[in-house]
Amino acid sequence: VPPPFVAGPLPRASLAPKGAQHSGLLECPMTTRLTKVVDSATYAAVDNGTCVEPIYTSYECFQAAEDLLRTSDLAKEEGTAPDRPPGCSLSHADRPGGPAHRAFFNLAPPSAAARCSAAARCVCPERATPFGEATGAVLYHPTSQPADIGRGKAAPFRASSSGGYKRCRPWPASDLLAHRNPTCDVRHYRGGQYACSHMWSLLDADQPIPWADRPLVFRHKYRFWVQPYREEAVTRVSRSPNELLLGSPWEYDVPTCGPAVAGCSREGGLWVHTVRGSMLGKQSIAHLNSHCHAPTCLSTALYACAVGTPLVDCNASVGRLVCETRPVYGGSGAPGISGSRFDEAGYIALADCLWGDEALGLEAPADVDGVPLHIVKKANATFGHYGEMSGTRTWGMARDRVQRRPRDAEAAARSIPYPHGTPTHPIPPQYPNPEAAARSAERLPAVA
Repeated sequence: VPPPFVAGPLPRASLAPKGAQHSGLLECPMTTRLTKVVDSATYAAVDNGTCVEPIYTSYECFQAAEDLLRTSDLAKEEGTAPDRPPGCSLSHADRPGGPAHRAFFNLAPPSAAARCSAAARCVCPERATPFGEATGAVLYHPTSQPADIGRGKAAPFRASSSGGYKRCRPWPASDLLAHRNPTCDVRHYRGGQYACSHMWSLLDADQPIPWADRPLVFRHKYRFWVQPYREEAVTRVSRSPNELLLGSPWEYDVPTCGPAVAGCSREGGLWVHTVRGSMLGKQSIAHLNSHCHAPTCLSTALYACAVGTPLVDCNASVGRLVCETRPVYGGSGAPGISGSRFDEAGYIALADCLWGDEALGLEAPADVDGVPLHIVKKANATFGHYGEMSGTRTWGMARDRVQRRPRDAEAAARSIPYPHGTPTHPIPPQYPNPEAAARSAERLPAVA
């Protein structure tokens, strides 16, 4: 039995609650070692009124102040101050021997804050940029700590024809933009994979990097089941172009839910955050794997609508269920793993959906070429989480290869035994098996 999990040091922005079975570091919260370079913005110092569009985070505020003053020699503070303007402001530091200027990010709401003045000039973007269209990147600032050797910027927030950059797609591809999810805009970004680049420390600048002389060592152990290769019994599959992404393109934030939070609802006494989106399918599906993180994962469901259905009208009500994956949580007493070494609290097992030969108890590969697909991802939102992901990867084949094999090949495939007999490795009941591998409400609609 593994020892109880105890989190190490955490930055201030960590969302992991006290006693959580995961470390808040896993979700890569933004730290005070980071700022935001917003390429789409230019800034001005305003000494009256208020900003038309404010700066939303201290990370952008401090970088904007440096850019405006053309110096990094300034005091940087964050707090709640009714006597200062909302958002980002600049003032003289009035500290002998210290920086000449002070950048302050005010957490007070605009209704409880002062207006811009000569003594506290507001740092304002000069033109408003619609939510989700700002471009820029997260920038790392190493400290003087010897172990702090991180450098540079993360990948940029902007659209790309190759899909290689961070950007939320508009409905019906995803409803994250309509939810104003922070991951869709660099100005609102709070944490996730873009705050976690190579050698970046995940602690705040005033926190020492611990155990620098004792690097953590972990080991992998893999188990493979193999069988003799017979060409007549195998149909090769390859990574399908069906990525089925709802995030930006992968990740998104799960908010701490409440009555007025977008995407939130009460289900069975639990706050649940739901993200939806639709897209056209490509090729076929023989294997489907949904990405889902342990602290918040509830389910991912894929639906297929009738060919010709507009994507905006394809949803779980009119579509047919193709595959639904739900996690098996360790420590929950789940049948099949209860009491085994795999029954560890804080970990999940995720089943895949499989298609193949009907003679082996599998459904035939799902031909989704040109079929409108709808994804529904549900997450436990009792607590907030950065960097949750919604990406469903598939493996498949071209349509001309989706066919039933000759009977003798099926018989040959069926006769291949496990090389060491039936595996005794305890497998949760949701794991695919020859009797029931792909969960399906009905057959897919025929492709015209």
